[in-house]
Amino acid sequence: MWLNSPDNLILSEDEAHIWRADLDLDECFQGSFLKLLSPDEKKRARKFRFAKDSRNFIAARGILRLLIGKYLETNPAEITFQYSEFGKPGIANNDSLRFNISHSQNIALFAFTKIFNIGIDVEFVNPNIEVKEIAARFFSTNEVKNLLALPEAQQTLGFFHCWTRKEAFIKAVGEGLSFPLDKFEVSLEPDKPAKLLAIDRQPKDVSKWSIYSLSPEPNFAGSLVIEGLVEKVKCWSWQKS
Repeated sequence: MWLNSPDNLILSEDEAHIWRADLDLDECFQGSFLKLLSPDEKKRARKFRFAKDSRNFIAARGILRLLIGKYLETNPAEITFQYSEFGKPGIANNDSLRFNISHSQNIALFAFTKIFNIGIDVEFVNPNIEVKEIAARFFSTNEVKNLLALPEAQQTLGFFHCWTRKEAFIKAVGEGLSFPLDKFEVSLEPDKPAKLLAIDRQPKDVSKWSIYSLSPEPNFAGSLVIEGLVEKVKCWSWQKS
């Protein structure tokens, strides 16, 4: 599923491109990426409490800039980001490329489209969290019911399918948590396709949304949500070079 980076990177309007990257990079890469970041990104990197979180942020932002630079054929260091009132990032003075990013531990996913709103999420499937308690707080009534209907051995994975799909949807909508997690429903069964099942607010049309499950690494769950229907979703692995 995850292919090596192509020689000629072309993103069509009917496609979505997903990139997977390992953020566990050596100091040489860290130094190179830090030079690409803007002053506000460097300030954000310094605010992390733990050094590993700072390194992962620097690596994720550096790789993001390199990928955007490839798509737009521009210098990665000259890219300027802008943010919506809910914090969703975009590229300043550019309407030809949309993106979203997520990372968990050392794994990052980057999503790109030309015209569609897009959201992506990745999470480490932690077997030690209290999935029933968290689901009761954040999931819809039907989602909790469907989660508890799963065999015990599948409930943790089902929880993370639901969580990443909901997070990716919220990011694609771009309204942050002003769109409550329990006001829409997604499928969560590990052996069934990813679907948006219902939206409990206007507009209620679920047919225009596409949801895809992603498996970037063992013990990680990922989801992609697109506001629209694409012909192809291509998955690439970012290669150190």
